[in-house]
Amino acid sequence: MTLTLLFWRKSTDRRRKQKNRKGECIKEKEEVAFLYSPIRVFILTHLRFTITRHHKQHPSSLNNTKEQKAMANLTPNSFNHKYATIGEYRYHYVEEGNKDGLAVLLVHGYPDLWYGWRHQIRHLAAQGHYRVIAVDLLGYGATSKPRSEDPTQAHPDYSPRSLGSHLVGLMDQLGIEKAVLVGHDWGCGVASRIAWHFPQRVHAMICIGNPLRPITKEFITIDELVKENHMFSYFSYFASPQAVIDIDSSMEDYLAVVFSDESGNTAEDRKYYLENLKQDGFHCPLSYYRAFSLSHNEDLPLVGQRLAVPTLMMVVLEDPLIPPAYVRSVKMDYVDHLEYLDIEHGGHFVMTENPDAVNRGIKAYLDTFFGFREAANEEEEKKEVLEEIRNEQQAIEAIEAF
Repeated sequence: MTLTLLFWRKSTDRRRKQKNRKGECIKEKEEVAFLYSPIRVFILTHLRFTITRHHKQHPSSLNNTKEQKAMANLTPNSFNHKYATIGEYRYHYVEEGNKDGLAVLLVHGYPDLWYGWRHQIRHLAAQGHYRVIAVDLLGYGATSKPRSEDPTQAHPDYSPRSLGSHLVGLMDQLGIEKAVLVGHDWGCGVASRIAWHFPQRVHAMICIGNPLRPITKEFITIDELVKENHMFSYFSYFASPQAVIDIDSSMEDYLAVVFSDESGNTAEDRKYYLENLKQDGFHCPLSYYRAFSLSHNEDLPLVGQRLAVPTLMMVVLEDPLIPPAYVRSVKMDYVDHLEYLDIEHGGHFVMTENPDAVNRGIKAYLDTFFGFREAANEEEEKKEVLEEIRNEQQAIEAIEAF
């Protein structure tokens, strides 16, 4: 397989109804030709909807001046960066919010970093009762990057359970007994392994986009996953040594599409991603795709068990990689307390494409779960009563003065 192979040439005639300024319906015709390398075929076929989708402005969820100021600066250096040694590895993470508050652990997917959560970190920290922690997973960013000697195999510590145990180790170091887990993409797999193997350490779990497949005695191969969701057809390629060669040789182009303007990223954001991913290349991030058998073997003792951790499944309705039809086809009836929430707008990287909707969904779920909504309502009622008293007092003073 070489970079010059012709995979296919495909043109699409896609018509979308939109409204112009006069309110009249117009039609948009789009034709795309694909004549690219393996990695570019993946980019244009699996992310083309994210690239070309018409993005709308969504109502802001910023409800106070403090949060507005915090959201005004989302540069990497504006966050609190910290490090911890977990076993033989150094983990990089960002921590914001109330140190005495409830811990919320944000777990990114492929090929993301802690930075993909920047909007959620600011939003949750601004609530005043959360201690927000976002990590660079093993193999990413400023976290250690163990490599396997065999390029066709994953280092054993890239299994979801091993990764989950590292994050539990981080919780131990930070004095956190229990946390809320929020995962996206591959991060959902890591978060779910903490919930499965260490349920006593988890208050609740939120999964964005990626459904939690039940643990089965039978090993589910990549080919079988592709039958369930044809958008996973790139999995085999990503698990191959050739994918590392291809992506490393065209990384800037690759990241320019993955973290495009339409995905809610700027040129400066892409520069940060490139700086953090180019140094050691994609061998380690792609190791997650080579760890399927490792994960299956570690999870076998859990076959037949139910998941007791309360879970919110966010279904991203415009995700081209993990479409809602697939998400809802995965049976999650083994979860004791499961809720679904549809996110109407935004693609695969919905945390940056439509951060307000994600923030509202997370906040609403946690407010209800922990009773913060009731407390907030009580506080609002107190303010209203005090305001009425002040108004009455001013009225009495005005009458007396008259």
